Amino acid sequence: MEFVNGKALELLGYAEQEMKGMRFVDCFEHKARTRVEATLGREGPVVTLEEVEGRRGDGSVIPVEVSIGTLRLAGGRKRLVTLHDIRFLKRQEAELRQARDRLEERVEERTRDLVATNRRLVREIDEHRGTELALRQTQDELIQAAKMAALGQMSTGISHELNQPLAAIRSYADNARALIGKQRLEDADWNLEQIAGLTQRMAQISAQLKVFSRKTSGKLVAVALTPVMETMEKILAPQIREAGAEVIVDLPGVECYVCADMVKLEQVMVNLVGNALHAVEGQALRRITVTAEAEGETARVMIHDTGAGIAPQYLEAVFDPFFTTKEEGRGLGLGLSISRRIVEGMNGTLSAENDVDGGAVFLLTLPVCAAPPEGG
Repeated sequence: MEFVNGKALELLGYAEQEMKGMRFVDCFEHKARTRVEATLGREGPVVTLEEVEGRRGDGSVIPVEVSIGTLRLAGGRKRLVTLHDIRFLKRQEAELRQARDRLEERVEERTRDLVATNRRLVREIDEHRGTELALRQTQDELIQAAKMAALGQMSTGISHELNQPLAAIRSYADNARALIGKQRLEDADWNLEQIAGLTQRMAQISAQLKVFSRKTSGKLVAVALTPVMETMEKILAPQIREAGAEVIVDLPGVECYVCADMVKLEQVMVNLVGNALHAVEGQALRRITVTAEAEGETARVMIHDTGAGIAPQYLEAVFDPFFTTKEEGRGLGLGLSISRRIVEGMNGTLSAENDVDGGAVFLLTLPVCAAPPEGG
């Protein structure tokens, strides 16, 4: 080597005189020397070895890029070798590989999470669809159950659930058995009379259930309001008599037909008027007025009672599930919630307001339907 500049000396860690006395290939690791020697002996344009392991004076190894070209001078040909320190580049490459590896790990981890989430969502969607199907399949059964619960609450003299009289019957039966064993027949007979009274009350519930618990068709058809009101009055007749109330039904002179499910509409009317009967309890005037009118494509049915009305803050809350202002044992607070859902399912509305002259008014709207053909 005839000339070595300061940058090369600094890069390789040799003194100038020391390096001039060396062979050029000695500046590289043994396994790299063959490549360097082959390139030095090659004629032609500049040749670049992109990555070669150079050996520094202290024995450490560094990566360098070697460019070898030929200079034609007056004194002959000379080799011009340029060394580029690529340690920084290699560090960047290493950091880039690490970042890429971390990214791939993250992507893989995220992909696993996404796959797991996707599977969970698929399961949840399937479960949701299954739940929706089950809800649709059991909707009529739930409505039937709601009917029976409502009728149980409205039965003459009954303000408890069916399990309460059943429990009382069991208690009276146990008492009667014990009293008969002690020959206290008069006391036993009294217990049996209580059982008879309770079973009679339950029989009344069953009789009303048979009238009202027939299955719904689920279809919206033209339903006349008159027979709906007649059914409501028939079912509630015992409660109306017991409450000493007056129920006035005022329908248009021309029959009004609404698009509805007759059984469901009967349930709604029984529930609304039944609630009104509770509202007028203890009032000097116990009157419930049911009116109906058709305005264009909408029919309006109003149930107006002479009760104390509804506290303003509860006018919407009364339709919430399990909301009730009745004393314990007189209802679960589901009647109005179910009634609103039924009415909305028939493309109608159900709301409550207070009359300026006193009492509450429940307003039911339903689409008007054309009268069915005669004989249809």
